[in-house]
Amino acid sequence: MIAEPGQEGAMPGSGPGHGGAHDRQVAAPAISPGLAVVTNHERDFDGTPGIAIESWTMP
Repeated sequence: MIAEPGQEGAMPGSGPGHGGAHDRQVAAPAISPGLAVVTNHERDFDGTPGIAIESWTMP
């Protein structure tokens, strides 16, 4: 079972809007070559320096 944010065993800072470790792992390969991360959870990457975000949820 995967721990939900706020439960015992959850990663600190995990969950929507918290820029958790998994979000940083997703962002890292995109930052160096200047690529964008496509997501519908833009706020998860708030505070990640150098990341370009593209949201495909808006028409």
